[in-house]
Amino acid sequence: MKIKQKLILAFSVLILVLLTQIILNYVITYRANQTYSTLQSKITPAINILTKYESINKELNLITSNRLNGNDQINTINRFKGIIEVELTHIKTELYILKEDLPETAVDRALIEKVIINTDALIEASNKINNLLTNQFNNQTNSNKVKEIWENHIDNLYASLDRDIRQLHMNYNRSFETYSIELSRNLNSVSKIIFVTGLVGIILGLLITIQVIYSIANPIFKLKKAALKISQGKLNEQIQIKGHSELADLGNSFNKMSVALKKSFSEQEQQINQIKLMNKELEQFVYVASHDLQEPLRTMSSYIGLVGELYKTQLDDEALKYMKHVEDASLRMKTLIKDLLDYSRLGKERPIKKVDCNTLVNDILLDFELIINETNATVTSDKLPVINGVEFELKQLFQNLISNGLKFRKQDTSPRIEIKIKEQSDYWLFSVSDNGIGMEAKHFERVFVIFQRLHNKDDYKGTGIGLSVCQKIVEMHQGKIWIESELNKGSTFYFTIFKQIKKHEKI
Repeated sequence: MKIKQKLILAFSVLILVLLTQIILNYVITYRANQTYSTLQSKITPAINILTKYESINKELNLITSNRLNGNDQINTINRFKGIIEVELTHIKTELYILKEDLPETAVDRALIEKVIINTDALIEASNKINNLLTNQFNNQTNSNKVKEIWENHIDNLYASLDRDIRQLHMNYNRSFETYSIELSRNLNSVSKIIFVTGLVGIILGLLITIQVIYSIANPIFKLKKAALKISQGKLNEQIQIKGHSELADLGNSFNKMSVALKKSFSEQEQQINQIKLMNKELEQFVYVASHDLQEPLRTMSSYIGLVGELYKTQLDDEALKYMKHVEDASLRMKTLIKDLLDYSRLGKERPIKKVDCNTLVNDILLDFELIINETNATVTSDKLPVINGVEFELKQLFQNLISNGLKFRKQDTSPRIEIKIKEQSDYWLFSVSDNGIGMEAKHFERVFVIFQRLHNKDDYKGTGIGLSVCQKIVEMHQGKIWIESELNKGSTFYFTIFKQIKKHEKI
């Protein structure tokens, strides 16, 4: 089964359990609310009314008895009137409400109706007694009537009301207990449902977690571990993911990629070895060719000079002109071979050491002292750092850049060259600026290509190797070089040299 299908199934079961819990909780909670509402709105108020009526009935019985025995104080009379006119009337209204809430066939409805009738009778009889006792208390006839009403009617009403109220009280207490038990059961049911569904949810959550770990997290960890080993060069690394899931397919694809990478790197390694061998052979060829070409070139140059001196009087101006062209060409050839030989020597193993750039620049300025004075040039420099590098090559770098600033100057303008430095976290950023003829942006990449010239050799002498040498030296020091320039506004060459160079790389 696919991981997607497993997860959908697991989460569907979990959602179903949660929905079941929600529905059962709602139903039972609704029933519990109904039970609680019945207790609060019907049972408890009825019990309170009956308890109060029972107390009032006893109090009225006692007050009436006392008045018959001659205790006719004002407080007693006022209390008697309050019970008859206010409290019994209010209780009767409450009893009407209780009766209307009960079904027609309910036993308690008949009892309440009986209590209401007896309450009306009690109110009427009590008012009659009160009138007799108040208006003509000394009249012996009225006294006899009061006693007769008490003995034949009111005493029986008290007894009947007391009996009926006790019965109603007992019935409502039983109802209260029944509803309380039902409410307790509902609450217990809710607790059990929450516990059971929560336990089932926890178990399902654990199962889903285990499934995710087994089906997703564990294979991903294997893939991560294998990828890390491959990044460290262990291309033989393979992983095993069981099953037919998407991650198992990914594992198989990863294994195929590992095999393909190993094959590709093996082929690249062979090509690199071949390129290194070819570069070594090419460097050797350039060195030998440049070195061996110098001897016949010197011989040719010497003989041309000798012919020019011996036969100067015998040659016409045209022949002397041709001889001069040959001599100039041989000198350019000599310079080109020398530059080519120097270029081929770049990258030979030389020790990396601490190099004071201030000393390098000062030595170069001494070498260029004659041309600086002739052109009235100005060369300024920041305080330069001591860096790690190859002294001979770094001197060539600064020398070529300063030389370009002096060579490609504008007519009737004194050259001005500025050397600046900025320290970065991992490297030094150098810049060499001049106020020379500058160049267009389209030539920025071209100037670093070997033998590339932007100007006629009669206007500006050179072989077109200088900036190629600069680029190679900077890259051997693990840095970069680039140019910013505008036509007729000068140029600025930027290059970086890393502070820590682990080894001297051959380009």
